[in-house]
Amino acid sequence: MIFFIIYAIGIWVAVYRLRGKWHAPAILMASISPILLATIVLLWPSFHPQSNDLLLANLGGYGRLLAVFTGAFGFMILFVGAVILATPRRVPAGCCIICRYDLTGAPTSICPECGSVESAR
Repeated sequence: MIFFIIYAIGIWVAVYRLRGKWHAPAILMASISPILLATIVLLWPSFHPQSNDLLLANLGGYGRLLAVFTGAFGFMILFVGAVILATPRRVPAGCCIICRYDLTGAPTSICPECGSVESAR
């Protein structure tokens, strides 16, 4: 059970560190794929009762219950990851608001990197 907690926290830390870049949503979507696959595998006998899958036949009636838990776990990872993605990154003091260029020691309040006028804080 601790694996699931470590898996979720690892994904959320990676998304937090990479938010604002294209890597974060890609990691979030890629992390959902094994959970989605497990949910489909667990629900497979419900849609195809004539299949004789030995692994899923041993689950008895618990396959649907496990599918609900894996689906809820995937939704939780996706929801918390989306909240993390939506949080804006902080701009350090003395940096441009637009491009985060370090303006300490700059002679004017205009950013030399992007040309933004309201860049000085």
